[in-house]
Amino acid sequence: MSKKKSITLLSIIIAVILILSAMTFAKFEIPGIKNGVYNYNSILGALELDADFTESASYTLKLKDGVSSEDEEIEVSSVLKVLENRIIGLGYTNYKLSTLKSSSSDNYDIRIEMPNTSATAGDIGAIITYGVIEITDGDGNLIATGNEAIKNATVQSFDAMDQAGNEVIAYAVIVEFTNAGYDAIVDRITSGGHDHAEGEEHDHSGDSLALKIKLGDTELFSQEVTVDALSAKTISINNYGTDKAAANRAALQIKTGGFPYEYELEEGVVVNPLMGNKAALTVMITVASLILLALVLFAIKYRGFAISSLISILSFILIELIVLVLIPGIKISLASILGFAVATLFVCIGLYVLTQKTYVEFNGGKTFKAALRNAYKKGSLLFVDISAILAILSLAVFFIANGVAKSFVITFGVGVVVALFIIVVFSKWIVKLLYQAISKKEAFFNLNREDAE
Repeated sequence: MSKKKSITLLSIIIAVILILSAMTFAKFEIPGIKNGVYNYNSILGALELDADFTESASYTLKLKDGVSSEDEEIEVSSVLKVLENRIIGLGYTNYKLSTLKSSSSDNYDIRIEMPNTSATAGDIGAIITYGVIEITDGDGNLIATGNEAIKNATVQSFDAMDQAGNEVIAYAVIVEFTNAGYDAIVDRITSGGHDHAEGEEHDHSGDSLALKIKLGDTELFSQEVTVDALSAKTISINNYGTDKAAANRAALQIKTGGFPYEYELEEGVVVNPLMGNKAALTVMITVASLILLALVLFAIKYRGFAISSLISILSFILIELIVLVLIPGIKISLASILGFAVATLFVCIGLYVLTQKTYVEFNGGKTFKAALRNAYKKGSLLFVDISAILAILSLAVFFIANGVAKSFVITFGVGVVVALFIIVVFSKWIVKLLYQAISKKEAFFNLNREDAE
């Protein structure tokens, strides 16, 4: 590649990095889209912070008056396990459960700390709603209970129009019945008092029934259903509009039933971020300072390679941030940032190893281009193997772990995949472009041999 083309490509890459870096911290606008200007948050602003860096809410659960843990044989450990499963079921990854000995009885109170969002209070209320899921007809006659009739409940999104005629994303809960549940409902519909002549065959597909799904006194579904509409053994509850949180709560309650223990909820208390109000910024500045210090030390010996490494590391950080924004449901906690930092360290180590290998090859008598080619050929195999192992381990931990460990492996696992591309492909390309673009190659890359190209 000619020197002119190399300089042009480097200029484009640096310009893109500068633009994305600015977008990382500053809000931006894209004019000319549809009917107006759309405002976008910064890349960092688009990431959802967890309780480590945002306000959290603390709620206390107390056994209802007249209920004793000894009389009901309630084990606190089982209560905590049920709570944890339900909190995770609503998508929370950073939470804290603790028990407190009640001052007025032998019972234990339970304290829950979760990120303080507009949905938190409603989510807690849904999680601890006491009772049994019942499927009834319109008159309240029991058809079946949830544990025998309901197989699953999931949230599904679909395109819709609001009252102003704008396109929106709405949410529905899809309830899947067991074979026994389906048979019980269909049997109630078809035996619902329809008059037919003796011996006359009748098509029951149009027969209908007012069907209700209730949790205690809370009505989760009430609608006229037909046998034909139940042919897939599912029903769709479409009355949540754009409220995804409400749909998630209903799906959780229908799928898992009511909370098996009767607790009362005290009003929540807002708690300051666990790591302090400016903890996220402090952690970012600390990580950035450490990277900058490492690059300065790197530049003392390797000079031009420090510039290629800086471009590669910045590219890695920006790519991973964008990927994390694009993946739905990710919340950034201290464990997430630690995973990001370890992945960044992995990139730094990779760049250092390949740079050192290049110098070894060069000092062994090869030209710079041959040394670079051999160093990356040998080193790439090593980092492909390491990255594959780390990615598989991260995936395994993601499926078996929760909380802090899961938050760590999400950012670390994504980072390992991005790092492999940066280390093996991108950094080599940048070094080649710099080599072609710079006139005084020996001084720029600190090459001391006279046969350098």
